[in-house]
Amino acid sequence: TSMPHDIYLFSINSASTSAEFLRNIFDALAVRGKHGPEIIDIENTIPLNEALELICAYLEADCADTKWIKMGYFKGHSQISDECCSTFIESLRSNQHILRLDVELPSTMHGKHAQQQKEKIVKRNEKQFNSLLAGKRRKEQHRKGRPRTQTS
Repeated sequence: TSMPHDIYLFSINSASTSAEFLRNIFDALAVRGKHGPEIIDIENTIPLNEALELICAYLEADCADTKWIKMGYFKGHSQISDECCSTFIESLRSNQHILRLDVELPSTMHGKHAQQQKEKIVKRNEKQFNSLLAGKRRKEQHRKGRPRTQTS
């Protein structure tokens, strides 16, 4: 069976939900592979440690269509562990497609380092994405033929 390719936004912002429900959703989205939603919004849903655990598995699936994940502020925001921050950064490092990731990590030393690493990885992905777009544009211009300039 084929899957519809037109999921643009998956949002349960501020919804009363559980980590188990979100795990099922993320598992289903990861199976879709390339054809995931462009934006995922799970702000204000479950504690940050639980959300990061779920996001890590999704990031590692490297779903090509997902460009923006909104996590924002979570219950228990200051309770994130250093180990959880490290796992999150390693998962993000394996992803080549996320261009925007809205999550504020705690202001501990490890959290600040993880925040800096997150920004660096997202910039890497943006650079790759822009390079890919530029290559596609050049290929399209070459296929159509270069526009001729008028001479006097």
